[in-house]
Amino acid sequence: MNLSISMGALTFALCLSLLTTPAVAQESEIERLKGVVESLQKRIDKLEARELQEQDKAAGYPEERDTKLENLRQRIEDLEGPVDRYNLDHERRLEQFGEEDEAKPELKVDLGGAIWINFAHQNWVGDDDGRKDDLRFDNLRLAIDSTYGNFLMSAQYRFYSWSRALHHAWIGYQFKEDNQIELGISQVPFGILPFASHNFWFMIPYYVGLEDDYDAGIKWHNGFADDWTLDLAFYFNEEYGDATDLDRYSVDVVRDGDQQNDERNQINFRLAYDWKHTEHSHTELGVSGRYGDLDNRTRKRNGDYWAAAVHANAFLGPWNLMLEGIRYEYNPENPAGVSDDLVLMGNLGSKRLVAAKADILVVNIAYDFGAVWGPIERLNVYNNYSYMRKDENSFEDSQINDTGCVVAMGPFWIWIDFILGKNAWYLNDSEANSGFGRGGTDDWEKRFNMNFEWYF
Repeated sequence: MNLSISMGALTFALCLSLLTTPAVAQESEIERLKGVVESLQKRIDKLEARELQEQDKAAGYPEERDTKLENLRQRIEDLEGPVDRYNLDHERRLEQFGEEDEAKPELKVDLGGAIWINFAHQNWVGDDDGRKDDLRFDNLRLAIDSTYGNFLMSAQYRFYSWSRALHHAWIGYQFKEDNQIELGISQVPFGILPFASHNFWFMIPYYVGLEDDYDAGIKWHNGFADDWTLDLAFYFNEEYGDATDLDRYSVDVVRDGDQQNDERNQINFRLAYDWKHTEHSHTELGVSGRYGDLDNRTRKRNGDYWAAAVHANAFLGPWNLMLEGIRYEYNPENPAGVSDDLVLMGNLGSKRLVAAKADILVVNIAYDFGAVWGPIERLNVYNNYSYMRKDENSFEDSQINDTGCVVAMGPFWIWIDFILGKNAWYLNDSEANSGFGRGGTDDWEKRFNMNFEWYF
């Protein structure tokens, strides 16, 4: 083994010497030649000065003088030839190793953020609770995006009235347009991107970690052959590397009590084709998959989890139709007494048990009116529906329907949503009666929601 390592090191050193030795030797010779040229030039200058001072005397031997000057000039020209050849060879060598002398790139930094204010009317809240109608500060977010040549970075942090969370933070490199790599906490490439919904509330995939999810790892995005995109990613763990921290934006498997599982070594794959119908209509067709380890800290054994999706995202003039089908499974290695039919998931300071195996269907439609009148630059109306069928027969299935619109006026946005939910998170469910787990009230709960947002 030591002999192999030594031979490998010797081979590497020899390769380096082949690349560097000729260049070093050539540079040394050129430096010597440059010195000779400078010396000869000084001699010519002296001769020319002497010629001016002794013009009368020089008239007696003009031919001898001219011959000496001509010889000196010829020697300079002979020496300048190798210098020019060296410069040309040097330029070619720099080009070969990608070291062309280019202008230094400019560091660009963009700072931004937003403030959200939320109003909600929740039909299940009793009058005595005093919170049937609720107006409150939702969150303040701060964002930074930067570029330096082909290098990129992006980060965002959010301060909620009840929690705080890092949304994303990554450093990347853009090889060319629509081809880049990202290292850090990035959006997981799965399903319809960037969101599988039009509304403020999101659909069921978000609440089980399959929409707008962010994890810590490395991702490569590549657009090719004009109409195709390929995303490959490997995520070491969820955002923080600490599954006990519930102050997170994305919904992930978390650890608390007898639920001691967390996500590790997740591989993601997404392939999509953009099918262009006409100048103003096209449909993205895609497949996605993910697979990872489900590490149980109590038993110190790994289960696994996986998910797969097919989707179609059609833009037909002002219409947008989203269709997505998802299958997911968590296979935990829980200790005796802990059900394998449920996994604990959480975000933004809260947690709920979720069915370990289920199918999800998403059907969304929207119409974009564009600029309607006055300050309104965009009016988009939509109806989004999602359904979750759980494998465990004793669990109640879940549904969410959201009808609403978004109004954009420059930096000021308003979301107006009427949300119907049955056995869904935050719609009259609780940790003890999780909507996406065994089921909540199994009734249609109603929430009227308005979100006022200012971006800067």
